[in-house]
Amino acid sequence: MAFSEKSEMNQTYLAVGHLGELENLEDKAKVMVFNNIFSQGMDSRLFNKVRTKMGLTYGVGGGINREPLHRGLTYYWTFTKTQSTLKAIKAIFEEIELVRKEPVTAKELADAKAFLLDSFIFRYDSPEKILQRRLNAEFYSTPLDADKKLQEDVEKVTIEDVKAVAEKYLDPAKMVVYIVGKEADLDGKLEELGAVKKIDLTIPPPALQEKIPQATPETLKQGKDVVKRSAEKAYKGYKTLKSTLTAVSTTLVLPQGEFSISQETTQLYPDKSYTAATMPFGKVETIINGEKGITKAMGQVQPLPAEQIKDQRFSDDYNVFRSLDLYSFQYLKSEKVGERECDVVYATREKGWMKLFFDKTTGYILARESQESFMGQTEIARWEFDDYKVVEGIPVAYTSRMLIKGKRVVDGKVTKFVVNPKVQETLFQVSEKK
Repeated sequence: MAFSEKSEMNQTYLAVGHLGELENLEDKAKVMVFNNIFSQGMDSRLFNKVRTKMGLTYGVGGGINREPLHRGLTYYWTFTKTQSTLKAIKAIFEEIELVRKEPVTAKELADAKAFLLDSFIFRYDSPEKILQRRLNAEFYSTPLDADKKLQEDVEKVTIEDVKAVAEKYLDPAKMVVYIVGKEADLDGKLEELGAVKKIDLTIPPPALQEKIPQATPETLKQGKDVVKRSAEKAYKGYKTLKSTLTAVSTTLVLPQGEFSISQETTQLYPDKSYTAATMPFGKVETIINGEKGITKAMGQVQPLPAEQIKDQRFSDDYNVFRSLDLYSFQYLKSEKVGERECDVVYATREKGWMKLFFDKTTGYILARESQESFMGQTEIARWEFDDYKVVEGIPVAYTSRMLIKGKRVVDGKVTKFVVNPKVQETLFQVSEKK
């Protein structure tokens, strides 16, 4: 088995499986029926056992996957509380052994065949799908009436055929278990599942895009002077700031298209925040209270990594201007952001770093570069800020955008900003319970 440590997680993600075989057209209908009975859908055996009866997960699935040109993968996946990891794995193996030894029921067979036969119409319900199937037939040299033949084969599948598929294509002795989670909280020893191979999933942070020159007493003094001038000229209101409420409309610009997100953040300085974001799949809440933080989404609660909490606090303008002595500021150069001339300052604190671009005229921060996590990857991100307005002494950039490798990936627009709103402390309660 293989294991990757993710100590910040309170859930385990796991897969069980082995290499499959090349697609065999004679067995295709039989495999489809088997997959539907065993692991695909809310009526499948795995779902009924691991989700419905045992209550160990919100989702479980997988199947025997075979490809025309290469061996596919036969595997089953799920996610569960760390404390029920081994229990879930054993349940999957128990179901695999059972389906190999005992025949499925007549009702299971009839339901699976009915579902599959009813689903064939959806292979041809748009011009795009019709064209894609013709292209596939040409590419893989399959007959144009292959689907008609497949329907006929599905109707002929027997209980004995399903058992034969399980015996032929599932081999528990060859299956590999891969777990991603927190080893210390598992409900048993990994060695119970066999010899353990540890796999490091750590992604090294990207290198700086430019080499930072060696700091000198002169550049350090010059950098701190720039930040102090900005604090006095533009950010003086932070001295009396206690809390803020900010609503932002955000657009993610991804290869798949643009996605809109609305979020509202309440901050109680210096170290508490609550964000409620409306995503395409539902609501996501992020709570930070001191050194602890959690994310709530889709009925699940995940602790925030300590590094993520530190990074967020490190780059917050409030903490920069209220804690100047905790940072080192090195002056780098003068550079334009758009048409405005800026002083560029390299700020560091412990292991964190960022480049701040201060408008020479207004003192506002017009851009910030730092390492950020975006879509699961650590990147050098550049935020650019514009359309500044002063709200009760606090400068607010009402428009912003994030660029990675020069490409725009996020657009943000502030729709509401309130200074020193009344805040309930209960909003920032951090609990890993659902």
